Amino acid sequence: MITSFLAVIIICGVVATLVGMQLIGTGIIGQAQDKVKNDLNSAREIYREETDNIKDIVRFTALRFFIKDAILDNDTERLQKELDEIRKAESLDVLTLADKIGQVIVRSRNPSVSGDNQAHDEMV
Repeated sequence: MITSFLAVIIICGVVATLVGMQLIGTGIIGQAQDKVKNDLNSAREIYREETDNIKDIVRFTALRFFIKDAILDNDTERLQKELDEIRKAESLDVLTLADKIGQVIVRSRNPSVSGDNQAHDEMV
């Protein structure tokens, strides 16, 4: 009788342990997946906002009169200086001026390199 009672207790304990482990495992995995999904959504939104901000900076920079005047005067030194100031003020890593076909006119970071074609770059 004691052995059967002990067997029932052990079986109940094992079943309860297995059910508990399953419930905890499912809950933890579900929570982890939800957290990852939320983190990815947050990162996607931050990235979208940052790219929109950069688009605005580039658009407003392109509309500035000094660019048109400096291009007409072929004043790459002035272009480089102005673009470098904008790059620093807007906390950008790079700011490069290219024409409509992607030919680099001047770079704010590496002004000695120009004339290459960046048309293949998605960001151009």
